[in-house]
Amino acid sequence: MAAVGKGVSTVREGDVVSAEMHVACGKCLQCRTGQVHICQHVRILGVDADGAFAGYTLIPETNIWKLPANIPHDYASLLDPLGNAVHTVLAGPIAATTVAVTGCGAIGLFSIAVARACGAARIFAIEVNAQRRAVATAMGADVVLDPRTDNVEQRILDATSGTGVDVVLEMSGIPEAIRSGFAVLRTGGRVSLLGIPSRPFELNFARDIIFKGAIVQGINGRKMFETWFQMEALLATGRINLEPAITHRLKLSEFPKAMELLQSGEAIKVVMRPD
Repeated sequence: MAAVGKGVSTVREGDVVSAEMHVACGKCLQCRTGQVHICQHVRILGVDADGAFAGYTLIPETNIWKLPANIPHDYASLLDPLGNAVHTVLAGPIAATTVAVTGCGAIGLFSIAVARACGAARIFAIEVNAQRRAVATAMGADVVLDPRTDNVEQRILDATSGTGVDVVLEMSGIPEAIRSGFAVLRTGGRVSLLGIPSRPFELNFARDIIFKGAIVQGINGRKMFETWFQMEALLATGRINLEPAITHRLKLSEFPKAMELLQSGEAIKVVMRPD
């Protein structure tokens, strides 16, 4: 933290901090009824105002999260996306369940680690990228499948005695992956949807949701600030290890290289450090 404004009391210059990047209005129905994370008038830093790639960014004190000494400093930049994973995984019962994660980008990979830490019995990871599939195993997935070459639905149904999984964590936003997720969901199971499709698409509501009695949840951001306390507890106690998902550590002056690595698919998470 470079500087603090007048009246700030919970942090001071030089503290190692992370931040919730959704800035709520504090006045709408959602904010006033405990649903701050889906504020009607939310401003997202990095979208509606300068974000962390700017020279400086202005963040309200309420959104600052001071990092405990026993959490690696590098993780400060990962807490916002980790929070998406924690929110998605813990949106319903997870202990002793079978789980399918569709899409193993950074947040999907984090969700595997969180589900494992919180007692999931068996985790299936579904991902087309070979590097990400390897990292999914390192994060704690029991079975890793490539939807281009594996019959995902048959493999998961065979592994669950034809029942399907208890929980689907959808992290890709890809229509085919979403449909596949519903296909492997057991009757009465939960689907938590974080991935954002780029276009509308068809889904068989009668078969996949209504007759299946499925619980379907849209997941937006992080619960403010319940999710942050959950993240801190998991990290501070060593329950989750994010290292496998950090593929590169680069200097700030190497920013263009970091973007190239991400766009090419070679990188999963890049941590930027001062020169």
